Amino acid sequence: MRRVAVVAVAAACTVSSAQKSFDVPSSDGFRYVSDMLGARCGSLDCHGQAGRNLRLYSRFGLRLSSDDVPGQGQVTAAEHEANYASVVMGEPELLSQVFGEGGRDPQRLTLVRKARYQESHKGGRAVDAHGDRCIVSWLEGEIDKKACFTASTLRKPPGFGTAGGSGGAGTGGAGGQGGLAGSPSGGAGGTGGAAVGGTGGTLASGGTTGSGGYTCGMEFWPCALDVYADCSAAKPSPPGHQVYAKADCQSCHGATGPGQEFLLSGVVWSHDTKAGAEHVQVAVKSGADFYLTCSDQLGFFFVPTAEQPAPNWPKAETHIRAVLGEKIMPADKEHKPSCNSSDCHAHVEHTLWAP
Repeated sequence: MRRVAVVAVAAACTVSSAQKSFDVPSSDGFRYVSDMLGARCGSLDCHGQAGRNLRLYSRFGLRLSSDDVPGQGQVTAAEHEANYASVVMGEPELLSQVFGEGGRDPQRLTLVRKARYQESHKGGRAVDAHGDRCIVSWLEGEIDKKACFTASTLRKPPGFGTAGGSGGAGTGGAGGQGGLAGSPSGGAGGTGGAAVGGTGGTLASGGTTGSGGYTCGMEFWPCALDVYADCSAAKPSPPGHQVYAKADCQSCHGATGPGQEFLLSGVVWSHDTKAGAEHVQVAVKSGADFYLTCSDQLGFFFVPTAEQPAPNWPKAETHIRAVLGEKIMPADKEHKPSCNSSDCHAHVEHTLWAP
């Protein structure tokens, strides 16, 4: 809960002002709501305009600082805070009432009525069921982060990944430690993974469909992979390794580096802690080859070479996912082994945030 103060000015023979305070939902975690509102309502021709009563800042809309450009960089903490103030100050008395009653009858708020298109709204119904749940959960006092994340991930524009298909048949290979790989030959897994393909049985023994390869309709992820399963790095980073979090991992772990050779490597971060994010699945699909690894306690992830074929990077697809949902690297962005190079995710504007 958070208390906000509103100054009311009364006009008479003399001018006086009185301050009133209201209990409103907390700003803790509001960035999830802010991201959803920005994605759904914050375009430059809608609430991403300075003159709007409900003014929203977002990555692809209005920016708070003149140093930030629409379409570049992440939404800043100051922008999330400004969005919070914009929402809270719209109808503070009503908001306080709805929040005080555990989110009951949220349609009392103009924000909710317009978002649901229960009241005339140029943008029509602005939110789907997930977006509605996101707003209402904030009013109830406990944000449904998954609903907010799902609602903030709009239909992917053309070029954001392609449909997966069937893996080739193979003989099935046993996994070692690390990433998971699949190829028409069944190939060996990374250090801790397993081969996708083979003569059937479980994923670990090399098959997901009985006849070899994997088939999940239009899905990128093999059917047998569960995002809710314990996704742990088989080889955690050594103590103190976080000092290398902003370095190019492949400068050490590439073909000419002094460390163990990796096919790909990088770091994924947590928005909430601003530290490395653990238990995030990172996957690359290249033709029939599928490489999977999980981030460790410091957010580092890697797929070791282990005599596996390298991905065809110009045609590769890259996805990451965790409990809240999935992120897909746009196909028009350069895919390469070092996710953490200075011109990629080590750049402050391109930080790889976990879902």
